[in-house]
Amino acid sequence: QNQHQKALSEYIGDDQVPIRQYFHSRTMQPMAPGDWDVDSDDDADDEWLHALGESLMNELGDVSNKEKKFMNMWNRFMRSHTLVSDHVLPRKCE
Repeated sequence: QNQHQKALSEYIGDDQVPIRQYFHSRTMQPMAPGDWDVDSDDDADDEWLHALGESLMNELGDVSNKEKKFMNMWNRFMRSHTLVSDHVLPRKCE
């Protein structure tokens, strides 16, 4: 039975070390040994995405500053609210 427990120990981890490689759910980067149990979708930092979008928007030459400001605000709003259309909903629930 000792041999049986030894064989199973390869597949059953303890509370400190995962038994396989885990990846962050948003970045898909490998998790370091200390952070595999605290990954959360709610902890996303999308500020870089907002900054990139606003930078590209501000490069437009044929749009007024008021329009750029409005479009940047609109894009931030739309990125902060995930929308799913009715015809896609059944596929999202699979």
